[in-house]
Amino acid sequence: MPPSRKVQPKRSALKRGDVLKTHPREGFWGCAVVLTEPRVVERFRPMCHIGITPLIFQHDYDWSEIATTGLSILEFDRGVRVGPTAYGTRHEICIGQYTADPHPLLPIIGRVDPAQVFRMPLTFEVGDGTDGKYPLCGPLAPPLGSEAVSSWLRQNDPARWERERDAAREQYESVTNELKDVDRRKREARRLRKGGA
Repeated sequence: MPPSRKVQPKRSALKRGDVLKTHPREGFWGCAVVLTEPRVVERFRPMCHIGITPLIFQHDYDWSEIATTGLSILEFDRGVRVGPTAYGTRHEICIGQYTADPHPLLPIIGRVDPAQVFRMPLTFEVGDGTDGKYPLCGPLAPPLGSEAVSSWLRQNDPARWERERDAAREQYESVTNELKDVDRRKREARRLRKGGA
């Protein structure tokens, strides 16, 4: 007779005030806060707003290390491409709309009053993190909080931050140019099939 497996209880949805421990990159830990109660919006699964705090540790931590910390939501300048090899910035509040399903790699480590963390009203209008409207981000995933790591590096290790930013831009430009080249070759092949018109 095969051994019986212990059935794990189904994890319930995230709740307003849950504090999640994040581990977006090797060597960096941070935290995020569930700011709103999950709500069904249109045809999507229940969604909630989750805000990334600027808090970053270079070691694993537990609730006791941050329980008395006044948590806040990260505000940062995101690099945005405004044209070929041209970049600017957009000031954002680091909040997104996520499905309210927990993730096993993002444990709930405590609870706070979210009104003390973020005081502005939140709606489920979709936007880019400006003007009180926040992006739809889908389900939680382990890279949650990578913006906080980038902001931390920008302040504490600017040379590394610049190298990583430049490498990411170079990769994006390379992929963009490759896609344009593929598209150009397809258009040329279609033109030749039609008799060179």
